[in-house]
Amino acid sequence: MDIWQFWNSLLLGVIEGITEFFPVSSTGHLIIAEKLLGITEPSLFFNVVIQLGAILAVVVFFWKRIVQILQSFVSPTPLSQKKTWIMFVVGTIPVLIIGALFHSTIERLQASVHVVTLATFLIAFILVWAEKTYRRTLIHGVQKTTLKFWDYVVVGIFQAISVIPGVSRSGITIVGALTRKLSFDDAVETAFILGIPAMGAAAAFESLKLIKEPAGLTTALVMQTAVGFIAAFITAFFTISATLPLLKRYGFKPFVIYRIALATLLLFLFPLAL
Repeated sequence: MDIWQFWNSLLLGVIEGITEFFPVSSTGHLIIAEKLLGITEPSLFFNVVIQLGAILAVVVFFWKRIVQILQSFVSPTPLSQKKTWIMFVVGTIPVLIIGALFHSTIERLQASVHVVTLATFLIAFILVWAEKTYRRTLIHGVQKTTLKFWDYVVVGIFQAISVIPGVSRSGITIVGALTRKLSFDDAVETAFILGIPAMGAAAAFESLKLIKEPAGLTTALVMQTAVGFIAAFITAFFTISATLPLLKRYGFKPFVIYRIALATLLLFLFPLAL
């Protein structure tokens, strides 16, 4: 790994850590950054594993909540009382199915900055719709404190949409939780924790691919991925603490403005061929 690869990996890790928990799409930003840095053949393994670094920050940040979920799994209680971890499994299944069935298509989408541009623009309006839905929920006083089985199915389907680069896994999952009338705080926490099994599975899948085809697992790739992973973890840990207060105070509005501005900029930088 040369110095240029080191700085690229460090920069991409920081970008991942900053953008993973804001509703702006970390994958989309990685694709854009790689294009601008002249990385012609980005590694999906690198991108997935550094996202896992950001997700590890969630494990550390919400460790007490995660311990509670794990305790409900291993405790000798009836199945009916193991609702929490069962629901998180249910919420994860849709994205695993979509990821497995359409992996080749997802890889092709990862190479398209135009897909990122379109998703960045369209999701801005979905965020506007979600916030209006949430405000109506507040007005009518019908908020939920917990989600039930079918609520998690719906939230899981929303999370599955995030396989499209530019969508934002955390953002669209928060949207899904808000449509089920969950409070904003709980929606954000649910979205963050649901990312742990989803991204863990994605990282495991990409790792198994490289084990089967070890020629692609070079020393340089391992070192670059390690640098990006550490940078993403550290940056994400400090970003998480800023995300919830920012969302609570301003809602989705600043991110809607950012998305529309970014999509407009991308159209100039990478114009569509008509």
